[in-house]
Amino acid sequence: MPGVSRHVLTTQLRELEVGGIVKRTAFLTMPPKVEYTLTDFVKKLGTHSGANDKSGGALHFFA
Repeated sequence: MPGVSRHVLTTQLRELEVGGIVKRTAFLTMPPKVEYTLTDFVKKLGTHSGANDKSGGALHFFA
């Protein structure tokens, strides 16, 4: 993400994971790949709010 340091992004994503907002999945590939997806709880909240997430709620990061 442009304008955000890797340290800040990592810290924020870890906090979101601990808070149950996102789920982290690490893939043992070269280069290493990490995927963050919204938890089922958050997806249900989006359904009730009328939000429409066309991306499937996934963020992909490559080292």
